[in-house]
Amino acid sequence: MRLSRLLYAHALSVAEEVKARAVVLHGDAVGSLRFIEDIPAQTPVVLATADRGRWRETPKAVAEVLQVPFPTLSRLAQVDLVLLFGLSRGLFARGDTVVSLSGAPNSGFLDTLLVLDVVREFPAIFDAHAAATVLGDVEPPVLEKVLQLAVDLAREGREGRPVGTIFVVGDHERIAAASRQMVINPFRGYLDEEKNVLDPSLGETLKEFSNIDGAFVIRGDGVILSAGTFLKPERVTGALPSGLGARHAAAAAITAGSAALAVVVSQSTGTVSLFKGGALVLALEKPAPVADAPGRHMGGA
Repeated sequence: MRLSRLLYAHALSVAEEVKARAVVLHGDAVGSLRFIEDIPAQTPVVLATADRGRWRETPKAVAEVLQVPFPTLSRLAQVDLVLLFGLSRGLFARGDTVVSLSGAPNSGFLDTLLVLDVVREFPAIFDAHAAATVLGDVEPPVLEKVLQLAVDLAREGREGRPVGTIFVVGDHERIAAASRQMVINPFRGYLDEEKNVLDPSLGETLKEFSNIDGAFVIRGDGVILSAGTFLKPERVTGALPSGLGARHAAAAAITAGSAALAVVVSQSTGTVSLFKGGALVLALEKPAPVADAPGRHMGGA
C-alpha cells in the first residue's frame, strides 16, 4: 500500500506539472482505494475497472468510473482501451494529456506511471472534426460491446478452432452501397429490437455466425443489419503493416471511404484490430485464457 500511495502522490504532482486532463487509476490492481482518501487532488481522477459493481463507493477525488471489461488483456492494452473509451465518452479530448497509473490486476499495488498524449496515442482517429465526433454515429457502448465480442472470439474461437471475422460499425447507408450479401442474410426480417448487439442474449448467436464468410454490418445504435456480407469498397488504401491479411485490407478500405469503424479478428494470430479512416487505430494481441489472465494468481503486496 505504501508504494501505491507514493506513486499516486507522484502522479498527482506530475499531472499538475503537465496540466493533465485527468489521472487514470487502474483500480483492479488494488483491493482498496483508502490510500488516496487523504491526499488532496487538483486533477480529476478517473477510476478504470473491469467491474463497475466492485466500486459502488469511491473516494471524493474520483470524478468518473470507467468500465473496461477486458481483464484478460495485457496491461498496456488496457491502458490503450481506457484512453479510447475515455475519448469516445468525452472524458478526454484532442490536445489532452492523461497520466495513467496502473499495476498488474489483483497484485495489490500500483507500480507503473505513464504520461500519455491523446493525439500521439491515436493519431488515426483525429481529423479536422471535434473530439465528440471521434466515433462518428457509433454510440460508445456499441463499440465497447463489439470489441468485447471480438476479444472473446479471439480467445475462445468456435468449437476449438480459431476464427476470423470483421465487424463494420456505423455509417450504414454508405456501407450498404459498398457491400453485397454472400449468403442469405440471417438477420433479415427481424425487428430492430430483436437484433441489437447490446442484447446479451445475442452473444452466442453472433459468435456462431462468425463462421460465415464475410462481415457483420452493424448500425451505429447497435442494430445488426447483416452477416455474411461481402465488402466491395471503391477506395484502395496504401500499404498495411506487415502481417495483416485480406480481412485487414478490406477493413482499411471500407473505413477509408466511409465514417464507419471496423473491428477485425485475425484467424491466424488472434489479434483484434480497430480501423478508422483507412488506418489501423489499435491492435490488441490475442488475450490470455481466463485461467491465465494477467495477475490472476498474484498475491497482495
